[in-house]
Amino acid sequence: MSSLALRRKTYKGVDDGNNDGGSISNDDKDSKSDPPFTTTIATRHRRRIFRVLTAAVITFATGLINLLSSDKINKDIEGGNAGTTTSNKISDKIDLDPILAKSLKRTSGEGWTINPEIYSDAAKKQNYDCKWIEFESTTGKRAEFCGHTVPDGVTGTIEREKRFHHCNPLPKFWEDAPKTESSIYVEIGANIGSCVMEMLLSTDAKIIAFEPHPRNLFSVQKSISKLDKSYQDRVVIVPVALGEESAESVIFAAEGNMGNSNVGMIVRDNGKQQFREEEQHKIRVERLDSILDATSSLLHVSFMKLDAQGFECHIVNGMSQELANKIHKIKFEVSLNHLRNQKCTDLLTRFRSRGFSIKTENEKRKIEGDTDQFRRMHELIAVHE
Repeated sequence: MSSLALRRKTYKGVDDGNNDGGSISNDDKDSKSDPPFTTTIATRHRRRIFRVLTAAVITFATGLINLLSSDKINKDIEGGNAGTTTSNKISDKIDLDPILAKSLKRTSGEGWTINPEIYSDAAKKQNYDCKWIEFESTTGKRAEFCGHTVPDGVTGTIEREKRFHHCNPLPKFWEDAPKTESSIYVEIGANIGSCVMEMLLSTDAKIIAFEPHPRNLFSVQKSISKLDKSYQDRVVIVPVALGEESAESVIFAAEGNMGNSNVGMIVRDNGKQQFREEEQHKIRVERLDSILDATSSLLHVSFMKLDAQGFECHIVNGMSQELANKIHKIKFEVSLNHLRNQKCTDLLTRFRSRGFSIKTENEKRKIEGDTDQFRRMHELIAVHE
């Protein structure tokens, strides 16, 4: 039998790629008298069959893995924009800074965990989205910022001025405050994150920020998710309100001013202000001393910003003396309307009971008495001297 006949040898059901396959040819039948050649070709085809089957198994397994991975990603970004993020977290590889880790007594509680999923149930249900704005810090650094798509005063201000003016003094307060290697900045009532962004871009502060309202929380986290990982690793978001006991409550947010988010009751900035039902959410309330670790020798809060729409007394009550001793300075807002509704007109007295002195924002004058002397909104300083 010729070498050409051998090269064309084909076995039933298997195509070697050189002809159309099919039944054994007459020439092939003659080859039965030639065992060595038959054995060689049979072995070759068995190997070819093995390779084909192996490739098929690998292809099937790869496809299955890709399908499962795709399904997970789709669930992670459900309700979001896949073009901007493929994760439901601020960062897949976020590392909790050692200083922040040692400042925290715990990282989760009933119904919450730090740095929660961006696309929460509320975010998915109400289709939260961003109005992307260019943010420019007081030091000239720029970043993409997630403003609200619903009418909102702070979002409007950042659109016009590129930042929020109430945050402008914060970097100087941080710069001037006494610090150790483990010093942190704490923000209570982060709103949409304008002051968190200012502190991230303009200082080297390690930040723990508290914000309970889901829509505000969404904006804070989306803005942070756009930053370089080196910035992301410097901030921890805690999605709870602070008070004097661990409990469940309801938060209400004013139409046109998401900054007026009230815990436990509605407090209007003016008589015409409306509160939409869809912006009412169940939230968790925790004591500050149950989250910050006052027993840690490393905890040192050089500077804190507190803006809780009249809920400040409850927050101070949730601050043990041991924790208060670890806080150097607090910048806080006095709104007599909100304080009266929350039965907190003795706020300054409560600060003094924790060892703080009360001063004007520029710290040039010491304040005696209590909040009833302020007919308009004021920014004050509580400081351990």
